[in-house]
Amino acid sequence: MNQPGIPGPRSMTRGLPWLAAGVTVGTVPYVVLKISWLVGGGVGLRDPALMQTTTYVVANSITVVLDLVVVALAWVLALAPPRRLLVVLAPLVWGATGLMVTPVLSAAVIAVAGDPSTERLAGDALYAWVYAVVYVGFAIQGVGIVTLFGVQVARAWPWLFARRSARISPILVGGASAGALTGLGFLLLASGVERVWFGPAVSADAERGSWVVTGLLCLAGALGSVAAVRSFGLFAIACAWLGTGAMVCWSGFNLLVAAVDAAVAESTPLPLTALTGLSGVVLVAGLAMALQAMSQEHRLTRLDVEKHPITRLD
Repeated sequence: MNQPGIPGPRSMTRGLPWLAAGVTVGTVPYVVLKISWLVGGGVGLRDPALMQTTTYVVANSITVVLDLVVVALAWVLALAPPRRLLVVLAPLVWGATGLMVTPVLSAAVIAVAGDPSTERLAGDALYAWVYAVVYVGFAIQGVGIVTLFGVQVARAWPWLFARRSARISPILVGGASAGALTGLGFLLLASGVERVWFGPAVSADAERGSWVVTGLLCLAGALGSVAAVRSFGLFAIACAWLGTGAMVCWSGFNLLVAAVDAAVAESTPLPLTALTGLSGVVLVAGLAMALQAMSQEHRLTRLDVEKHPITRLD
């Protein structure tokens, strides 16, 4: 039996193969570019020799493999995977969307509100249209994978999307408070405020756009997590999912790059980035506790209904 307002399994999954096909098509241009660079092509490159260095050859090879994994994941999700596999895939989908959402939104902000100069947007290595191809591909992948995963979760656990309220733990409150503060910190940094804690003052549209998006995602993760626990509405779930993913995964990626690249470390607000990642971890822990409590409540309710069935009087 379906939950009120939740479509049946057949109606939800009918169009998923088409969505997986869309993810596949959206991935093709990016993969073709990467393969062309690996075989020595110079399409979209200002300096073709740069892509023949060991660093870029390894990086491009890894990203091609990751894109093929995304395509495979899309088709797995389109074919009604079992619940246990969905549990295994959840952190992978969450991490992938967390890594993609910040650069995609940052590119959009820079393109709309930043310096319209092609040189400023594209930098020295790639032409501007390459960034458009890459980030449009990321957007298609992200939206497709999240939609596929969300539909399968709704099919497997429809009770998750019923309107309910769980207790907000002190851990979740602490994570949300810290996340909101880091979000405000990034927005202040993007506005040009220069402080020892925040890091270097903004010096480029790229930095400003990235910090604005990071700040907004931190606020979305903090407020969305609390709202998701209180009502579990779809918008709140989306904010919590994307926000916490970006806070943990994108911050972790930036800290990792800063650890091996002095130039990145110099331009990255390291204390604020580290606090963002830590806040995200605490938020995820609070959400996991709330989800466990709701699962237990659902299990007890189901057992009670089975033990004391309601007899209809016709």
